[in-house]
Amino acid sequence: MQVIPQSFDPLQFRPSEESELAAHARNIVKNVLDSYTGKFDVLAEAVQNAMDALEERWGDGISAAPGRKAGELPTIRVELDAADTANTITVTDNGVGIPSHRLQEVFTPHLSPKLATEKPSRGHKGVGTTFLIYGHPAFEVRTKAEDDEVAYAIQGGADWVRNGSADTPPKFEHVVDGQARLTDFGRGTSITVKVDDSTRFGRLRNAQYNTTSTWDLVLRTYTAIGMVNVGATDRRRPEWVRELKVELELKGVAGAGKAEITPTFQYPHSFAATKASLAEIWTGQVGDSNRFEMLYLELTHEGLEQHLKAQIEELENSDQADDQEILQRLRSYETQVYASWAYKNTLYEDIYRTAIEEPSAKRYQYMNVKGGLLVASVGMPIGETTDHPYATMKPEYRRRLFMLVSFNQLYSPDLGRKTIPAHDRALLEWLEPQIQNLFTRHVDRLVRSNDEAPHKAGTFAEAKEEIAQQAERIRKQVERTSPLPAQLAFSYQPNYEAELVGLFYAHLSTGDLPGYTLLAVPGSRTRLDGLFDFETADFGKPTADMPVPLGIAESKARDGAFQRRTKWLEFKVKLEDLVDDFGSDDASASKKYFDLVDLAVVWEVPDRDAIGDFDVVKLDTSNWNERDYYGVTHLLKKGTGNHVLQVLALQDFILMNASKAT
Repeated sequence: MQVIPQSFDPLQFRPSEESELAAHARNIVKNVLDSYTGKFDVLAEAVQNAMDALEERWGDGISAAPGRKAGELPTIRVELDAADTANTITVTDNGVGIPSHRLQEVFTPHLSPKLATEKPSRGHKGVGTTFLIYGHPAFEVRTKAEDDEVAYAIQGGADWVRNGSADTPPKFEHVVDGQARLTDFGRGTSITVKVDDSTRFGRLRNAQYNTTSTWDLVLRTYTAIGMVNVGATDRRRPEWVRELKVELELKGVAGAGKAEITPTFQYPHSFAATKASLAEIWTGQVGDSNRFEMLYLELTHEGLEQHLKAQIEELENSDQADDQEILQRLRSYETQVYASWAYKNTLYEDIYRTAIEEPSAKRYQYMNVKGGLLVASVGMPIGETTDHPYATMKPEYRRRLFMLVSFNQLYSPDLGRKTIPAHDRALLEWLEPQIQNLFTRHVDRLVRSNDEAPHKAGTFAEAKEEIAQQAERIRKQVERTSPLPAQLAFSYQPNYEAELVGLFYAHLSTGDLPGYTLLAVPGSRTRLDGLFDFETADFGKPTADMPVPLGIAESKARDGAFQRRTKWLEFKVKLEDLVDDFGSDDASASKKYFDLVDLAVVWEVPDRDAIGDFDVVKLDTSNWNERDYYGVTHLLKKGTGNHVLQVLALQDFILMNASKAT
């Protein structure tokens, strides 16, 4: 007769069969990986662990740091190796290190040694290292605590999770290769994570603007290196933070180099050409006639209590449970707020492009400072900027207001999830209109926005002067530009999309681009720029003078002809700008979907093999037969997807066509 237990503890149960053990472990790991949604989570988690280790070793004072070598200061090094043979992210710190006998414990899912300390930490759920290990193709750790430096590596963690078989999980293997990253340090840890197309981060070389200035912004707005300390002067920061050295090295790309990073959040007002804080306005430190392109606000917890005194009293006097919950969380979190109000809807994007010295940069995925809400905890940005939860905020305000709400250690950091926890949404929904009102009282201190009017002129005389200035500017721009062949409708290269369209029409009308039938170019009335058919019975053949013909390969013909019908095209002066549109949010007006665009007519294509997550393939003698439309010069592909976007770069086409004519 079967014995029925009087009690049992499900937490003590462990599968006994090897296949059950593997399936159980895979399920635990997969649940962790599914919680990570951000592109830069791999950097955020690696840096978060490093910063916690640094604070544990150096937080009691520089001179008190255990195992300190002469002259050693708290240091974190971030190395991004974008070479095709590498694709690795390495984060090295001289924090407390991991004793070799505790490595298995540290890397066990949901078992964090940070749980045993009462000090606030940036992570304590025990899932960050699980994500790094099993969300990527390879992971290596080198560490030095009381003992000598040791290294372990694990291969194929991501493959094991994906394949779903009963295979046992891969193991960490001891590495003996003579390398040492921690020689300069008394203690510390260095981890290396390999990334590729199978990871959310993608390949490092896919970064469209792969420069140290770009990654400076990423690290200071997505990771714990961007330490948030609202309203505090540098001297009030802990000693280890004041002495912290952050070193960045970028390898394997044209913009490679080294840089030192200031370990503080990159506040947008520091970029603005003219700005004033609301505190300066309140205290009369700026003149009444002064106008600015940006206003900003820094409120400590005490400052919030002071400037929102009346609104907080309403919460205190309310008998609504929701209001009491908002009040309780506002105070228990010791809430602090930084906010900025841009004078126009695109200012955040404008200052971002200026910061990385790339005028055409629109890769907002590298920018975590834009209209919206960002949350920080224990001085660390959490996840990505989200849309404002305040439902009735005006649409134009949504892009103009950036708000960073900083909580203390009572708030539980959760970098893997972008959504605001439901129990805190009410607090933020209440807080946003209060902060908005502080700004809107002073909108007369902002420079008039070009978003609100098609021009600045208010009278005929002003309009006449304005267009004269514009004409002079365009004339000077043209004079600095190299002329195009005389037979073209435009004498100089296009700077605007309308000029590009005219140039394309000119080539159609002269017969330089045979086979195209434009059905419509409706402009803003449709999502995409133009609809066309293409048909030809004349095929290209390589010759000694022209090894890469402009036509279609005869191997593509059916019944002696080649035909494509009802295809969509997009015009862009630069191909990068179209890639930017592919990366826009679904609801944005500029959003384009890669799989829906058949042909891109552009002026220029960058001389590199990738833009963001897309591969750029130039047609040559080996692949010209992949062309679907006459004159196409490049192909744009994404990962392993089937769709291929044909690209006609008119700059390259003109040169090839001139070569054909001669």
